[in-house]
Amino acid sequence: GKGKAKEVPMTCCPICIEDVPTAECVTPLNDGDAVGGSSSQMQLMGPCGHSVCQGCATQYALSIIKADRKTRLPCPQPGCGAAFDDVTVATLLEGEVDALALYRQLQATAALGARLMYCPLPRCAHPLEMMSKEDPCYPMAICPSCTGSICAHPLE
Repeated sequence: GKGKAKEVPMTCCPICIEDVPTAECVTPLNDGDAVGGSSSQMQLMGPCGHSVCQGCATQYALSIIKADRKTRLPCPQPGCGAAFDDVTVATLLEGEVDALALYRQLQATAALGARLMYCPLPRCAHPLEMMSKEDPCYPMAICPSCTGSICAHPLE
């Protein structure tokens, strides 16, 4: 005879409204919290407790990064203050090389803030940190992306 089927915990995804196995969901973390999880199951349970199925989470991440040019991915549940952590976002974008590169570039841009300039050479536009007048190479710099010589304007 057949044994009784094991109960699989299910979660309703707030994006596609489908019931999916909880083990195949990702969960945003409350800001500032870091929760380790089993990456093999893609289940990072955070204090917010709202789970999104992996497929929807990847599409959601892609739309925010590519269309909105943002690095903070808020929980899609209305009124929730949690966000997906960097490790989860990077895992979701594993198969999306261009989107992951853009995500990292947006993070670097945000970190540099006002000290940011872009390589002026055609077909490059790599983000660079402005040089100060004290820099020994000032004002010439080499772009790390295209290796072209450029004038990196000083910080005033």
